[in-house]
Amino acid sequence: MNVTEITSFQFLDSKLTENKGEIFIASKKYSYQQDIATIRKAVKKLPAPFTTIQQDYNKSLYTVKKDEFTIDFRISVTNKDPDTNLLTNNQIKSCGDHIFKIKVNRHNDGTNEDTLAYNVHQGQVRYTKSGSYKLGTTNVQDCVATIIQDKKTTQLALAHVSTHTHHIIDSALKYLPQGEKNAILIGARYPDNTYNVDGILEKLMDYSEKVYLDTSYIFDNQYMITEYEDIISCYETNTNFGTVTVNPKTLEITNKYPITN
Repeated sequence: MNVTEITSFQFLDSKLTENKGEIFIASKKYSYQQDIATIRKAVKKLPAPFTTIQQDYNKSLYTVKKDEFTIDFRISVTNKDPDTNLLTNNQIKSCGDHIFKIKVNRHNDGTNEDTLAYNVHQGQVRYTKSGSYKLGTTNVQDCVATIIQDKKTTQLALAHVSTHTHHIIDSALKYLPQGEKNAILIGARYPDNTYNVDGILEKLMDYSEKVYLDTSYIFDNQYMITEYEDIISCYETNTNFGTVTVNPKTLEITNKYPITN
């Protein structure tokens, strides 16, 4: 690989624009004059940029009973495979009101194997101008993996934004060509910690051009309880414990661990 085609940069001077732009969330326009909580809620409602285990459910499989000794609900299974005595179709119970099942081909091929990609460390941002190389980051928990793509050139930056590193969003926007952008936010798994998401949204609204968010995945604190009473985090299952890898050409996102050649 020609590593000169990808640039890593960190702690560049923050440069805010005098003319603030507009941010579009699910095609609805928001401005910097609106309450940040309203904008944050709109992002939370966006569909995830990848298949999640919450997308399919079948309420006929289980009955739900409240158990005050657990974090939420326990389940009693009403359907099992008669030969193996196991749940059919990999089906599990989520905390809340729905019964979910895991899709077989999650993230395209159903595997979490490593993929060749440049790794972006916490508090850093990387940028690819050719679109030839994937970018990825790991252990995104209360941090936010922020993907910004120039709509015209498809040049892309991936930032792993942690507390007190919101300025790297300015750096990403500065390095990308001037023009309208697509953005995707993934992470911030704890809904009571909105600091990072709010900081990123403020930086995007400071940008002088339009920014579009059509998909994102934030604040998912749901848990699942299996037949064997294992408690599984939806966020950890969907992201492979906070792993985000993006293909700059297609904006396809997987949870495969990034490795650099």
